[in-house]
Amino acid sequence: MIDSVLFDLDGTLWDATPGITVVWNRVLEENGFSRRLTHADVCSYMGMPLVDICRSILPQANENEQRELLALLTAAETECGLSRESVEQGYVRLYEGVKETLEELSRKRSLFIVSNCGIGYIESFLETFSLKSYIRDHECYGATGMPKSYNIREIVRRHNLLYPVYVGDTLGDERAAEDAAVPFIHAAYGFGRALDPAAVLPDIRELPRLLQTL
Repeated sequence: MIDSVLFDLDGTLWDATPGITVVWNRVLEENGFSRRLTHADVCSYMGMPLVDICRSILPQANENEQRELLALLTAAETECGLSRESVEQGYVRLYEGVKETLEELSRKRSLFIVSNCGIGYIESFLETFSLKSYIRDHECYGATGMPKSYNIREIVRRHNLLYPVYVGDTLGDERAAEDAAVPFIHAAYGFGRALDPAAVLPDIRELPRLLQTL
């Protein structure tokens, strides 16, 4: 029996890309960077560590500029999630059924979030949508500086999980779960694709039933 579920965040539990596009472009403009991002650009970056996103946004920037941009984008990303205005204007949205599904799953299983985001991003998500009571723990690239596969293994080790699964939406998520020796469920409603997941999830509301079949 599956005893725990580890979730990716962007493209799996919520879509913050409209808001992130707005705040990242504001940061770029206010700090004299010439690059501007489209919504499609931001969607293509989802699932990547922020340090790699910075390299993609400004590939010609020197090391100091990259560090500066990393700090700025991390702060803006967190601000986007914490802003009630972002929610009200539709810049960030929880996927339909997420809160109810997490509530149901948390009655019988331990729930976690593992993301490639910066420090504060997961916390802002949980705070914005009042989900802290359902998530036992979380880990991210910003806290450890390590890839997602390491952070998945760290959650498994930290909580002595016996039969975990990882739910994510991108090929990178699938590869991270495979490297961590954790079965992968593809959130097919998200931003990316998968090659050979243990299961495909077309709607997060179907997850409780799906877990009973694994």
